[in-house]
Amino acid sequence: MAEEDPFKTGTVKAGFDLPKTMAWAQRHHGKGRLRQLAEMTALALPPHRMVPQEYYHYALFRRGFGPAERRQFLSDAAGTLLNRRLSPRETGQHRLLQDKLLTSHVLNSAGFPVVPVLAVYSAGGGFPGQRALGSAEAIATFLREEAELPIFGKPLVSSIGIGGASFVAREPGGAIRLGDGRIFPAEALAAAIVRHYPGGYLFQPLIRQHPDAAAVTGPATGILRVVTLWEEGGPQILYTAQKLPSPGSMIDSNTESLGSGFALVDAVSGVILRAQSKLHLNLRALETSPVTGLPLVGHVLPDVAASVALAREAHRLFPGHGLLGFDIPATGAGPVILEINTNPFHMLYQRAADRGIMAPGFAERIRAVEAARRR
Repeated sequence: MAEEDPFKTGTVKAGFDLPKTMAWAQRHHGKGRLRQLAEMTALALPPHRMVPQEYYHYALFRRGFGPAERRQFLSDAAGTLLNRRLSPRETGQHRLLQDKLLTSHVLNSAGFPVVPVLAVYSAGGGFPGQRALGSAEAIATFLREEAELPIFGKPLVSSIGIGGASFVAREPGGAIRLGDGRIFPAEALAAAIVRHYPGGYLFQPLIRQHPDAAAVTGPATGILRVVTLWEEGGPQILYTAQKLPSPGSMIDSNTESLGSGFALVDAVSGVILRAQSKLHLNLRALETSPVTGLPLVGHVLPDVAASVALAREAHRLFPGHGLLGFDIPATGAGPVILEINTNPFHMLYQRAADRGIMAPGFAERIRAVEAARRR
């Protein structure tokens, strides 16, 4: 039997049976299979590039959804292309933002609140001003004897939560208990870090959430995603969405399980407006927290307006990017900027809001920024 890997190295995907799903949509929503196939084919072509799973996840077969409404939804592939047009990879800032440690240094130097870095593993050597862990042995010693647990670890360069883990307690014999309850020897954790993340791995204090945020996220830190758009006059808010971790998870990512969710948040008041479970199609909104059971709609998340202000001001440090996604958890001491994403997945908004990112009100603003960036 293969030894269990401590870290999630990919996303959890649900099974998908296209013929069965088409039959279900015809039976329950009255749209014939040929019509469904025609709509999926139209959306599969450029510029939409939508795969069948996305057509069904967004429930675009619903009555009342005409061609114009369906085209307002972007596939993940089309969203990535949009983000690249708004925030070209060729800019030197792109490489900086891909590195979580360098991003943290820039933000901290500019006076923005960030999560401190406790230590960094890198096979290529140390980082100025940081505690360096240069080998698996050094990582194991740090976890087993030196670190003040609980702490959180993540790769220097990664996305969608791959490799993230909370190290919460030491067990008898020097083993480490992770946030999801699994226990591994420190040596096994260190070996996995060296094997999977040769580009670097950093350790930070585990975030203590604001109680009003933990009321809907549970013990795992749920991130507020703030997406900003550099319009005339500077960065403006495009949308805010709260990630809802699944039960028993360490992070709010799709690497954990399919029980996670997404909530649309009013950028001024912090009120949750609508939520959606990853498990279900956009036919049924998520009404309660997947972990705590608390009603979601109407719940007020803390410090949302302050988080939006942080994101707008921090975006000014990176004028080469027309669009950025900020991950900002709410702590008891206020919001902190955890990461900046050059390619935020707009699926988060589209599922939470049950509305396409290119719907009226958004589309005009996005196209205006695209046009300005081409000049």
